[in-house]
Amino acid sequence: MIDTQVLSEKLKYLIIMESKPKFEILEFFVDVSFVDYEKKTEIEDYSVDMKFDYTGRIDASSNDFGFDVQKMMNLMSDYVSRYIITPDGKISKSYDAVVDEGAIWSIDYEYDQKHHFNTSFKVMYT
Repeated sequence: MIDTQVLSEKLKYLIIMESKPKFEILEFFVDVSFVDYEKKTEIEDYSVDMKFDYTGRIDASSNDFGFDVQKMMNLMSDYVSRYIITPDGKISKSYDAVVDEGAIWSIDYEYDQKHHFNTSFKVMYT
């Protein structure tokens, strides 16, 4: 049986270390889909749900805001893809998987003050 809570904590630590100083992770959760929910011995796919504060630049102008957010999401997707939870429940730096570009569920934005994003990144095995 795979312990998803331990995996979530390990992955959270690794992503926090990788993403400093651009991101401050405020909340972090890994949602795992198993091939067989009774046995929980093989992961089918998973998503990384997190709330973070982006310390980088996000321009307030409507022309640049979307571009800056897209650049930020691509950067976080990069960090998520550096450490993959394998189907057998291990964390690997070289496992081949696809991480989507991410979904933004909510934004708490104040120009030059805070850039809080509630997001999800889906990880699928190739």
